[in-house]
Amino acid sequence: MKVQVNIEYPSGHQCHSETKLTLDVKPFDSVASLKQRLALVEPIPFQQELILGDEALADQQKFGDLDLKEGQQFRLQVRATEDMFGEQLAKLLQVRPLSVSELGLLYCHQHGATAIQALEILGSQEELGDYVGRSKRFAVEKSGLVGLAQKTTAPQRLDCISEAQEEEPATSLVVQMHLTVRAEGREGCAEEATVSLKATSTDTPRSLCQRALEAECIPFEPEDVVFQGRALKLEDSLQQCKIGDGSQLHVTLVATPEHLLKQLAGVLKPRKALSVTELSDHYCYKFGTPVFRSLRLLGLKGQLKEFLKSHPDRFSLEAGCVSLR
Repeated sequence: MKVQVNIEYPSGHQCHSETKLTLDVKPFDSVASLKQRLALVEPIPFQQELILGDEALADQQKFGDLDLKEGQQFRLQVRATEDMFGEQLAKLLQVRPLSVSELGLLYCHQHGATAIQALEILGSQEELGDYVGRSKRFAVEKSGLVGLAQKTTAPQRLDCISEAQEEEPATSLVVQMHLTVRAEGREGCAEEATVSLKATSTDTPRSLCQRALEAECIPFEPEDVVFQGRALKLEDSLQQCKIGDGSQLHVTLVATPEHLLKQLAGVLKPRKALSVTELSDHYCYKFGTPVFRSLRLLGLKGQLKEFLKSHPDRFSLEAGCVSLR
């Protein structure tokens, strides 16, 4: 059955007119699954309500339980405010300050839409750097890093200051992350990259790896992290690892078909079936990396469809749809 969804953006924002989309739905499809499909076409990183008539529908409701007719019209109300956007950014900055580009990358990975798209929904044509620069919620350091603005607090009695407050502040430093990705079973097939990251002495090798892999669109886990010939514990702080400014960490990853198979299965599991294109879109949405990028890291030059066909014991392809065996 075909239904029409009218997306209603916040009133007063002239940059957005009402958007109308037509989609096919099945009786077992849920409201949540429809929202996910809409997000692939029209990324919306804010709260949404699907409305039929005057009733807001719960995410778990199935379309088969509703009295629908062909061409039924729904309204998708988008609830977006600048405070919501600021809160989303603040959560990404709770651990450490980030550069504007890193903040934008993490935002896109977390919410499935770019910060620019979010600002356009809010009716703003400014860049992310301009937004955080004018917002009182954030502080931009001379180095260009964006952090949370410090709140003014009442004076404390000296005898109430805890030991944690007396500790020295974290030291800022720059760390070079040298990444080597090897494809399992393919000798000589490797990709290398070096990423320069701003960090603090309280960061961990794991957090730096995560940022470097996101920057290079590598959806695989590191096998080991080496500094000056010794393997590091990923949860130790850089200070504990005796890593200083200008240090270089060597990160090795092994890309395996099994890893990609599990990722694709994880995308398909909550959904009964997807087209190859939908599977590719959902993969990119979940892992922040196009699936062809993962295939290339595996040393494979084919398309996703060929990769799925080469594993008939894991996936079924019928009538253009992919499902789990």
